[in-house]
Amino acid sequence: MRKIVLVYLLMIALPAVLVALGGLHLVRREALRLRQDEQTHAAQAGTRLVARAQKELLETARRLVAAPYSDDRLVRNTFEWTDQDGLVHPRRETATRSELDFLNRFSGFLTMRQPWLARNAPDEGWKATDHGPHGELLYWRRTGAGRVVGFELRMQEVANRLPPEKPYVADTRSVWLIGGCLVALLVLSLVGGGAGLLLFARNARRESRRKTELVTQAAHELRTPLANIQLYAEIVKERRYETESERDEALDAITDESRRLVKVVLDKALFGVLDTNEKESGHA
Repeated sequence: MRKIVLVYLLMIALPAVLVALGGLHLVRREALRLRQDEQTHAAQAGTRLVARAQKELLETARRLVAAPYSDDRLVRNTFEWTDQDGLVHPRRETATRSELDFLNRFSGFLTMRQPWLARNAPDEGWKATDHGPHGELLYWRRTGAGRVVGFELRMQEVANRLPPEKPYVADTRSVWLIGGCLVALLVLSLVGGGAGLLLFARNARRESRRKTELVTQAAHELRTPLANIQLYAEIVKERRYETESERDEALDAITDESRRLVKVVLDKALFGVLDTNEKESGHA
């Protein structure tokens, strides 16, 4: 019985432990994935800001190029380029510190890789770099007669003018789904193991009660013939009979009670064998 109880306890405890360990591992992996997603999303904030600026501030950039834009907070540095003289403004010999930094950031673009010189070049375009926390973004436009003008945007001002991004919300549906499945599996294992253990305990208690009742009944049925056999045996042993017929009656009583005793023992033994066979056939 102890072994069976131990088996049922293992049926309950082992699945619970496995489910708990598996759930912990999956939750850790999912938490790591969500953290990585958040880090990736944060790292790409500058790239998304530049892409949004090129799309949503295009009309503003066109308006600023067509009109004086030096006083607009969106403008950080300006430049002018002509087919005849190349980069006209700013020049390094007269540039301010801010303009020198601007020339260093976009030197290759302004002096060697001008897109407006390519065949079938567009009349306007953007140039982005990955310097600084948000990178830099430059807008240029061809105004005709071999002249190109443009300006570098202040990315902080760009961020202020653009509507804020929607907050990043991690998709936790998979976590809830996996967690729900694990909880359901744990509950089913506990309920199944507990039900099996309770059923076994109830059957064991019923079997113990039945055996106790059988022993009590057998003891009650055996008590009378044993007492009679003991009584008549003492009478015969002490020769307390007056006639031979009384002695024969005592011996007959002993014989009858012995047969009765044998019948009771055989009946109880046969009942136990039949009951065992019924249980074995029921389990089979």
